[in-house]
Amino acid sequence: MSTMTVPPVEARPEACPPDDRLLALSRDLMARTDRRRSPFGLYLFRSDEPAAELARHVEAEVFDEAFGNTRDLMADEYGPYEGASVFCCVLDHRRGLPVGALRLILPGPAGLKSLVDVEQGWDRPAARLLAATGLDFEAGRTWDIATLAVAPGYRDGLVSQALYQGACTSARRRHVSALVTILDVRVLRLVQSRLARPFRRYEGVGSAEYLDSPASLPVWSDFESWRGRVLHEDPVLHDVVFEGRGLEAAVSAPDWDAFWADGAQPQRPARQRLRRSGVDGKRGPAPGPIHRAAQAGSAPSPGCVDAERS
Repeated sequence: MSTMTVPPVEARPEACPPDDRLLALSRDLMARTDRRRSPFGLYLFRSDEPAAELARHVEAEVFDEAFGNTRDLMADEYGPYEGASVFCCVLDHRRGLPVGALRLILPGPAGLKSLVDVEQGWDRPAARLLAATGLDFEAGRTWDIATLAVAPGYRDGLVSQALYQGACTSARRRHVSALVTILDVRVLRLVQSRLARPFRRYEGVGSAEYLDSPASLPVWSDFESWRGRVLHEDPVLHDVVFEGRGLEAAVSAPDWDAFWADGAQPQRPARQRLRRSGVDGKRGPAPGPIHRAAQAGSAPSPGCVDAERS
């Protein structure tokens, strides 16, 4: 049985720190939540909250470092999905800096970006791929793990563990049944090894060159089946990832009940099945640059994904 360990905490410099406005947002957030006694904090933001800019900053800086993506490109790619995005963000409380971010795309009018991109990049209808899995994908209970970014100097695994906790504990509380994403195959191997193999391949779909990634793979997860298996095989991992417990010595947790009870899930569609209706009945935005999951710089330590994207 494996265990989730908390690596030693050390403050390290960031190449492109936030500007004064973002630092003020960070200080205000820490003052309002009174969680500064822990070295780090995990926060959840709706896309229209001012503090969501802290998560977007990390997202933009890491993907500029990894792939040369400009902020304008990021805005073009994710603009259609902003209203359906929720951010998990990790702050270094001692330095007052955002150091990790994960973007979830929830069901909305534009659909799920990973399913839109698999149609554009692999020329495979998403509805057929989903139907072939045998899982009855429900539109309102399928989420997209769209991006995950960890700032330079924080890639020892702790920040990425906290971000996975933010995503999966949120998904459990919102009764999510499936996850979709597109991952660079190197990142996929790391995620599979550290999180007890959450993802599965679509039938007949192989890895493909995906912009700067030489080999990326669209994958999906039967969320409840994965969670049940982890509960049986590794209760410690289950507590950290799905129950939001186990990282408190280094990372304070958000108020899960307050955030998700407050109607955070945006633009919930009518109950329908993705396997029958395609990408929530939508094709999404016009084709643009397609992104992928990949690693920024040198290979990360196990459990730390520097940059991933769908």
